[in-house]
Amino acid sequence: MRNRLRVPLVLLGLSVALSAIILLRVSPTPRQATPAPDCPSTQSLSECLSDWGIRHIDDLPTVVSTLTEYTVSNREFAASGCHDTWHKVGEAAGERYDPAEALALWPYSCYGGFMHGLIWTAAPRMGIDAFESSTRAMCADFKNRPEVVYLDCWHGVGHGLAEVYAFPESMYRCEDLAAPGEEYEWCTWGAAESLADGFIKETETTNPLTEDLPGLCPGLSQGIKACFRSVIPMMYNTGWSFEKLYDYCAGLGTDLRPDCAYSAGQILGTLWVVDKIESSGCYVHPDLATHCAAGAGRYVGRVSEWGALELEVDDPAKLVGICPEFTGPSRSACDQAYEEIRALELSPEEDLGVTTSWKKITRNQ
Repeated sequence: MRNRLRVPLVLLGLSVALSAIILLRVSPTPRQATPAPDCPSTQSLSECLSDWGIRHIDDLPTVVSTLTEYTVSNREFAASGCHDTWHKVGEAAGERYDPAEALALWPYSCYGGFMHGLIWTAAPRMGIDAFESSTRAMCADFKNRPEVVYLDCWHGVGHGLAEVYAFPESMYRCEDLAAPGEEYEWCTWGAAESLADGFIKETETTNPLTEDLPGLCPGLSQGIKACFRSVIPMMYNTGWSFEKLYDYCAGLGTDLRPDCAYSAGQILGTLWVVDKIESSGCYVHPDLATHCAAGAGRYVGRVSEWGALELEVDDPAKLVGICPEFTGPSRSACDQAYEEIRALELSPEEDLGVTTSWKKITRNQ
């Protein structure tokens, strides 16, 4: 009898062990002290901290607290990749930890990078049924935080759906999970962003100026605005000038042009802030000028707090001054978009929940 019992007990032990591997609980006491980051001058700080965080992901409390300290105290890190670093560390955490427990450790920072990465990789690991059934409860935990934190959770959900569903089903699933309005918009934005990013990675080594990318959004039956919001920047990053993008928008069907022009306007805002374009570019297509101006206002409003760090803008006035460049309905559209996104966005202090004290941390030579 003893020998007969041994087999199921062994199997039970293996099952428990495998469960521990698949989904780790966050432990406050690592087996051994985690060494501090040691970043050489030959590697960017963002890359170094990403590598360090992933390497020590089994000590998530220390990783989170250390990256938070760098985000708070080091201008170089906050200005040159903190979102990407948090995103990569979140991806590593999503492969190992329960999302709710991991997110409980994290002070919202750097445009939600950790949350996005965590939910992104948690979806395929959890299985789509479990993921979809838990999304609303997971995001509801952030309802008592600033609205942008809650919406960033839905952006992460969109990322996660894109890891499981093929395009365009990943975007359509947002309609079933998210409430109409902002939840839906941020979910489809995350799904479209994953789609565009993956598309570029697959094609950039062979044909970076492929004409297939512009055809992705017009073929959708829903989520078109979010699709343009992600694909237009990807088109710009693969060599399309603002002028070419704006002409592309003007050549689309009447129902598609406004959303496309809005996203093109965000590219104009990006370039205007760093003195690479004039706001008058929106008037090249007069019937789209209000949509273009609104997109420009949204972009400038979004970076008005962090932009001086991320974009190295010398003139702070550039971060608040684009809307007065427009007149009439275009000025009104710009002002409205600017104020709407400013009401959502957080300052660095609000973002991190602390008072920032930017200082240089000496790098190892």
